[in-house]
Amino acid sequence: MLRSDRSEIGRTARMAVGAVVLLLMVGAGAGCGSIRVTDTPRSATEQLLLTEAWDQAIGAVDFSQFAATPVKLDDALLNGPDKHWMVYRLRESMARQGVILVDDPEEAEVVVEASAGVYGTNSNSMILGIPANTMMGALPFVPPMAMGEAALATRTDQYGVTRLALFARDTATGHFIWESGTIDADSYLRNATVGGIAFRNGSIELPSDRHRRRTWHRLTGRGEPPPRPGGHAHR
Repeated sequence: MLRSDRSEIGRTARMAVGAVVLLLMVGAGAGCGSIRVTDTPRSATEQLLLTEAWDQAIGAVDFSQFAATPVKLDDALLNGPDKHWMVYRLRESMARQGVILVDDPEEAEVVVEASAGVYGTNSNSMILGIPANTMMGALPFVPPMAMGEAALATRTDQYGVTRLALFARDTATGHFIWESGTIDADSYLRNATVGGIAFRNGSIELPSDRHRRRTWHRLTGRGEPPPRPGGHAHR
């Protein structure tokens, strides 16, 4: 093969490699972009904890004595960011138990008033090890040093807590005829780490937990996992 032929082949090969690199760069440039990530003012965990606690409280109320009775639900004393859910779950429970819900007080034989004395979250944390801190210098001219956390184990518990009470009065006489009593209900989520390994359980299930549970059931041939139990209600 002549030198000129080898030179031409080399030039062609270099051009081909350059074209491939150029295509890859163009393709990479065309594929570049950004995904806008946003968070709601309230975390999904907070909302799940609170609505789960409320659902447990509602589930403990027996409306059966008002079955087939026209009832007006007075929700004026309910408030908070989840009021629509709170009212919806009350009305749903009453309807499931045979109550005839009416919106006009003139059509109601009974008015049920509802109020929530507690509707909020709480949390506590513990650490087995040395928490992050700032150590003062041993000598006056030595600046303070920030020490990172050195934890063997950690645990954080989050709770959703609600307190519900209802009473009913006769619309014709205004007389008191029924009360639910005070119903306390709660839900919880526990996050823990032991030796750097994370564990989580509770009465609510986050999307990542649900996905892992479903994947595990499918891999083990057990189909769809059963629904997780909810929180706790106390009269």
